[in-house]
Order: sequence, then C-alpha cells, then structure tokens
Amino acid sequence: MKDNCKALRMLGSPEVRNAILLNELGALLHDIGKLSDEFISGGDQFPHHLVLRRLTRGGGPHLEGSVSWLSPDEARASERPAGLTADTNEELEWQMEQERAIACLQPPFFPNNALVERLDELPFLADLVEKQARTWHPQELLPPEVRLMRTIHELIEDGGSVRSSPDEGRLYEIRYLLSEALANQLLEMINIRKDGPGDLGSWFWNSRLYALSEAGLAALNSFDEGVTLTEQEMEAVLWLGVRTIAEWAYGKITLANAGGATRSSLWDHCWWLCTLYKSILSGALIEGVWPEDRVSWSSLRVTLGRSDPEAIEVIKRVVEVEYPLGNEIGRADGGIEFSFPSVGKETEATLVDCLRAEVVRLLGDATDIELCLAPLLPRARNPYC
Repeated sequence: MKDNCKALRMLGSPEVRNAILLNELGALLHDIGKLSDEFISGGDQFPHHLVLRRLTRGGGPHLEGSVSWLSPDEARASERPAGLTADTNEELEWQMEQERAIACLQPPFFPNNALVERLDELPFLADLVEKQARTWHPQELLPPEVRLMRTIHELIEDGGSVRSSPDEGRLYEIRYLLSEALANQLLEMINIRKDGPGDLGSWFWNSRLYALSEAGLAALNSFDEGVTLTEQEMEAVLWLGVRTIAEWAYGKITLANAGGATRSSLWDHCWWLCTLYKSILSGALIEGVWPEDRVSWSSLRVTLGRSDPEAIEVIKRVVEVEYPLGNEIGRADGGIEFSFPSVGKETEATLVDCLRAEVVRLLGDATDIELCLAPLLPRARNPYC
C-alpha cells in the first residue's frame, strides 16, 4: 500500500476496525425493542429503548447501583442547577416506572438473560440501544456516539409512520430466535476480545456479520411456516451472522407513512441509520474531529467493465469490513454503491486512490475498475425502497 495511504491503514488496524464494527452492531441492535407486539399496538407510547432495564437492574453507569437522586429542594443554590436537577429527577422517575412495567411483561421481553448479560459486558453497545431515545441522562452525560445516533435518527425518521406485521402475535417467538443468535455471536466477540483487540481480524468479522448456511436459512423458512425447530435446526440458526438474523427478524415489521402510500420495513430503517452512522464514525476517526450537529456523507460507486458477482463480493468485504468506510446502499450488474465518509476533497481523493489500489491487488487483473464519489443526501427512507 502506498505511503500516503495512512488513513486507510488506520481504518484497517485491528483496534479501529473493531471499534467501528462493534459500534455498527450497537446501531443494528438499537431497534430490537420495536420487534414486539407492544410497539405495534402502543407505538411511541411503548419505551422500546428501555427493554434492557439497566437502571432498575442496577446497571446505570452513573448510578452505581443506586436509583436515588438529589431532591430539587436541596439544589436551590442557583436557578440553573435546580432546574437541571428537577428535570433529571423527572426523567429518572419516568424511566424507573417504564422499566418496572417492562419487567412485569409476561412472558418476559427477552426469553432469557443471555443477551442482556452479553450487552452488560459490552456496555457501549447497550448505550446505543438504551440511550438513543429518551432517558434520564442529561445531554452532557450522553456518550458522543449516542448523540451522533440521535442526530442521524432525526434526519431519517418519518414521524408519520404507522406499524403493522403479518406475524403479529408471533413476534415474541421471532425475538426469541434473534436473541439466542445474537447472544451466541456476542459471546464469541467477548471471548476473542479478552485476548486483546488485535485478535479480531477481518476474517473474524466476516464470519460474525455475514455468516449464513443453507441449514440455517432452511430452519428460518420452517419456522416461518409454523414448524417447531429441532435441536439441530436451532443450532444452525445460532450461527447465522448478525446481519443475516437481524434482517430476517426486523423484516417482520412494516412501516408506512400516515397515508400508507410509502411502505418499508423496520430492517430498511435500521440498516439505513446503521449505514450512515458507520460512515460518520470512520470519517471522524480519519479527521480526528467528532461531529455534533452538522453531518454529511458521500457515496462511493465502484464499477467493473464486466459482470462479476464474485469480484463484487470481494469489493464489498473490503469497503465494509477490511477498511470499514461504509455499507452497501445499492448494486447493479457489474457495479456496487456504498455510503462513504465526507472528509474533504483532498482526503477523499487519496482514500479512493488507495482503495482502488487495494481492490486491484486483491482482484488481480482489474484495469477496468472505476471508483467515483458523489454527494449523498440523507433521505427519509432506505435507498433500496
């Protein structure tokens, strides 16, 4: 790789790759509370982001097991601290009340504690699930990743959405399969990370994100047909990649605008947010500046002079995993398009040159490959739709 490819090498370093892809997982999981009959029937009244119940379980990182708070009457030294304390106390009480309500759901929201326990070991993933919507935490205490998620969410959220599912009444069982597979994959990530971040290579992430098998997909089809899975079929489901099982599960929820004219799925919404979030993260690491309110993206289109599905998959792994710059947002015969960080013309041009050199190296004789950038505007719906 060229000496001027420092930014690309940085993204491909184990520590940086792990951080970006783990954050991508957190973004993928942020909609797990919406995969429920309660969300469909209650809509915004159902606190889908509090399904982990970290506060009432004593897992609040700022509370250290305590759920008490300073009374507003004791904070009248100045008007602003008193107001902040009162607002925070109100949020805290609301969250405790809602978490207790979720804890009383029968059957329990999650079929066992495995997923919750895994997320407790990866708390920043849980933060993206829990804090991306309303919580008791003052804005100043929110991690920057959470603030970024909120900013992007506001750009793509369709406030007039209505929800439905042909699988209503079976969403608990669907969530059960998703939770079991996620818990299994997260355990693998945690076990590998204990030996040091350098042990998570792109080979590992390819298997955790993309893994699929004929047996696993057949088991999901059987489940959709109402068949109870055997132990062997369940084992096949457990090793499906995070994206594979999440797309299957989130695809059960249909989103539509108030008039019903535009329809998509919960997976479309989640994937689009996750894709934008990933590219912003990689751009922030390249530039060394964390974005707050103003965010922007580019799109990277890679075209070949021929139809070559295997080469397209190689390119996909390079951009999404090896040097995690973004995610696929569309493809056609002989071409594929990705989200891409907006990092200034000179840096973008260098990244594209270095990326092309890497793709040519992997594909061998690929003199006909072209890479081009264009602005990518945030849209209310996934570009697939």
